[in-house]
Amino acid sequence: MNYGNGYAYADPHAIPPHGWNNMARAGVLVTPHTLLQVDVVYTALRIISNNIIKMGNLRAYAEGYSQDNVVYRQFLRQQPAILTNTFGGGNLGGIGGSMMQCTGIDRTIWSMALFGEAFWYILDRDRLERPRTIEVLHPAFMEVKIDDGQVQYLYGSSNNRQVLDLWNVVHVPMKSLPGARRALNPTDYAGVAGALAMAAYEFGSTWFSQGASPSFILSTDQKLGKDEIDRIAQKFLIEHSGLSQAHLPLVLDSGVKATKALNTPDEAQYLQTLEYARQVIGAWFGIPQSRMPNALQRQSPMPPHARQEEAIGFQLDTLSGYIVPLEEVYSALLPAGQFACFDEQQLSKPDAQFQAIKIQALRMTQAASINDVRTRELGWAPVDGGDDVIAPFASNVAPGQTGSQAPQSSSGSPVDEADDDPPAAQARGAGLGT
Repeated sequence: MNYGNGYAYADPHAIPPHGWNNMARAGVLVTPHTLLQVDVVYTALRIISNNIIKMGNLRAYAEGYSQDNVVYRQFLRQQPAILTNTFGGGNLGGIGGSMMQCTGIDRTIWSMALFGEAFWYILDRDRLERPRTIEVLHPAFMEVKIDDGQVQYLYGSSNNRQVLDLWNVVHVPMKSLPGARRALNPTDYAGVAGALAMAAYEFGSTWFSQGASPSFILSTDQKLGKDEIDRIAQKFLIEHSGLSQAHLPLVLDSGVKATKALNTPDEAQYLQTLEYARQVIGAWFGIPQSRMPNALQRQSPMPPHARQEEAIGFQLDTLSGYIVPLEEVYSALLPAGQFACFDEQQLSKPDAQFQAIKIQALRMTQAASINDVRTRELGWAPVDGGDDVIAPFASNVAPGQTGSQAPQSSSGSPVDEADDDPPAAQARGAGLGT
C-alpha cells in the first residue's frame, strides 16, 4: 500500500499531536494566522527576517585555491540577476512577480518560520534557461505526492488545484524527518505553547473587559432576613459592576462591612503564565531573552562585547537554520562552479572601539594593507599606494621614509622616531597617519 511518499508507511513529516485535525488546544484554534496574534511570535519573526535582510543580497563567488590548496572565495564582478532581482521587482521591468527583493526574502523567511519550509516557482528564464524571476508560494496550498515513483507538486485550493511543472518548483525545507517529503511544521508542534498564550490573552481580555477586580466580602453583626440579603446583593451588583462603575464610592447600610478579598490563585498566575509562554515560544524560534525583554522588568543595557557575543551566538544557533538552506538553494540555481553566500560580516561588526583595535592589530602585524582595511573593514574605496608593503616589525619608519625621504630636523639630520610624540609615532607605524 502506497501512502503517497513512495514508501509503505505514512509520511513521518508530521507526527500528529493530540487533536491535530482541528489544531484546537487549550480551548483555542491554533493556525499560522492566530499564532501571529501572540506578540512574541511576531517579534521573533521580525527579528529573524530583519537580521537576514540586513545582510543584503546574496553574492556569487567561485572557489580559488592557494599554492598549498587552501580554498578561498573569489567574488564575481558581475552578479547574476537571480541574486540581485530574484522576485522581479527591479531591473527586469516588472517581469514575473514584480516584488521587491527584501519583500521576497521576507516572505520566504516567514514561510520557513511558520511552516518550516518555503516553496518557490520559477516564472521566467533567460535564453540559457537560467532562472531569473521567482514567485513565493503559500505552503498551505501545496501538496507533494508520489505518482509512479515521480514527485508531483499540486498547488491551489480544493476547487482549483493545478499540477506544477516539476522543473520550475524550488523547495526550501528546514527541519524534517527521514523519508519525509515535507518539513516539520512549527505551528503544529509549537501550537501547545502558542495556545497557552492565546488562552491567557483571552482570559485577561474577558476579565478586564468586565471590569473585574478583587471581589468583596460583605459581613454584618446583625441578623438579616433573606429579602434584606437579596436587596443588598442586588444593589451591590447593579451599582458596582462593569467598567463604568468599577470605581464608584461604596455606600452600605444595615451595619454591613465590606472587606476586599485577594486575587484568586488563577488570577494571580495570569502574568506568570504569559511570561512562561513567552519564554517557551522564544525558545522555539531561537530568540535570546535580551531581544524580547519582559515589559515588567527593566534590564540594564548590555556592554558592547556582550552584545557582540550574543550576536555571534544568535547567528550560529538561529540564523544558520535559515541562511544555510537559502545559500544551498540559490547555489543550485547558478551555473556550475558558482556558489551563493550571504555577507555574514554585516551582523558581526564590532563597535567603534573594538573595530579600531582590530584595525590597528591588522596593520601592526602586517596581516592587512591599507586597502585591505579600507575595502574589507570600512567599506571604502582603495587608494593609490594602499597595497604597498608597510613598515617592518619593530620599526616606526615606513619604507618610503628611509634615506633621503626620511623626516629631517631643522638642522638637516634625520629625526629620531623614538624621541617623537608617542601617539604620532604609533599612528605612522600603523600606516594610518598623514
